[in-house]
Amino acid sequence: MTKAIICFGYTEYVLDLKDAVIIAELLGKAEVYEEKYVRDGANTQHIYSNDKTMGTLKILSESTYSMYKLAGKPVKD
Repeated sequence: MTKAIICFGYTEYVLDLKDAVIIAELLGKAEVYEEKYVRDGANTQHIYSNDKTMGTLKILSESTYSMYKLAGKPVKD
């Protein structure tokens, strides 16, 4: 089955393509929550329409996915 890499923050996740598309569609409908720091300590909270672009969605063929999977977790230096 075709896989996709979807990015949230600084982490990329691998999912079946159909699941990645569902998540992308849901995030496209979501509103944005933001807490804004105010100097006197009385932070303000805001919810507004999503005017940001969705992260990235990269498609992996089955053979590419298998090759990357064989490499496993990278060794930390």
